[in-house]
Amino acid sequence: MIEQIPLGLLDPSENNARKTYTLIEALAATILECGLLQNLVVRREGERFIVEAGNRRLRAMRLLVEQKHWTLEKLVPCAVVKDGELEALVENIQREEVVPWDQGAAFVRLVEVRGLTHDQIAKSIGKSKSYVSMRHRIARGLSPRLIPILTRIGAARPNVLELDKLVQLVDKDTLGPDHEKQRKWLEKFLTTGRKRRKGTRRTGQFFKLRLRSLENMTFTPEVDPIVQAVIKFLDGEELIIPEPARAPWDKLSDPPR
Repeated sequence: MIEQIPLGLLDPSENNARKTYTLIEALAATILECGLLQNLVVRREGERFIVEAGNRRLRAMRLLVEQKHWTLEKLVPCAVVKDGELEALVENIQREEVVPWDQGAAFVRLVEVRGLTHDQIAKSIGKSKSYVSMRHRIARGLSPRLIPILTRIGAARPNVLELDKLVQLVDKDTLGPDHEKQRKWLEKFLTTGRKRRKGTRRTGQFFKLRLRSLENMTFTPEVDPIVQAVIKFLDGEELIIPEPARAPWDKLSDPPR
């Protein structure tokens, strides 16, 4: 049911999947010019309302109040629901990009507080079970001290598959995130991981697999060092092509015929 609720009665939800907010000023300008194009999703809590879907829009509207364009009496169209946590998660995932660790934090909460399985969450949001599981791992395994850094990095940050590798760096004693190892991994990624042109990483993986299949084969003395050097290069090491191996008779003035 849609209700017109004064902006001053709306509070952000602590359960919202999104923890990282960007471009609020641009969104505020759009809302000021065009109005709110989509209802907020809220749940009633006493005399106030908790925004479960639309916290980014709520921030933008509060900015309009600070800028003296609106007042807290401004009526906002809201869909009132009994429990909007899943609705918020679905809307954020489908409409706006939520960073993986924020998504994962919501999944952790749904598992630990609501008792949902990864499969149940996946069906609720229209994603695969692996989608949920990977982000759940990222939220549990990412060093909290890296989150502000990843947020500032923006589009250059590691993708989900790369983050999944990063969070495997854990402390052997506590089994929690190993901050120093994860920080060093991120530093290496930022200095080397984006230097390859688009498409070359996938191509490199293909050739690496092909070369790995040849790794244990016997090559001529001239070819083998080159193959090994290329394999190391695809693993991220510096490319150093060795001098060709020389046959013993190369040192002779008259090689055998």
